[in-house]
Amino acid sequence: MRQFDKACADIKHNLSQAAPKPAKRGKAASGASTASDENAIERHLGELREAGTDQNAFDVAFKKLKASNRSSCRNLAEIAHQFSLSVTAYKSKAAAYSDIEKAFVRQARFENKLR
Repeated sequence: MRQFDKACADIKHNLSQAAPKPAKRGKAASGASTASDENAIERHLGELREAGTDQNAFDVAFKKLKASNRSSCRNLAEIAHQFSLSVTAYKSKAAAYSDIEKAFVRQARFENKLR
């Protein structure tokens, strides 16, 4: 029994001496960039949704999205997920853009069927 108690004490001592691992730093370490990313996502989503089934309005909003330098792959994927209501894992920006366009076409066709 003594060996067991000694082993437990040694383990506890070693665990208390272990240095904690440093936290990994991502590219966006500040909260301000996260807030601006969220604002950009909401702004682009709002423009795309406001376009409704108007092709010209959608084209303008879509061009703004493509021209935006702040649209990282992660932000673009979030916009595509929310606009197309999908959970697809995008391997590229082109795939996310394509999904956004397909979602617009689906919505426009659905609206035309209701008329």
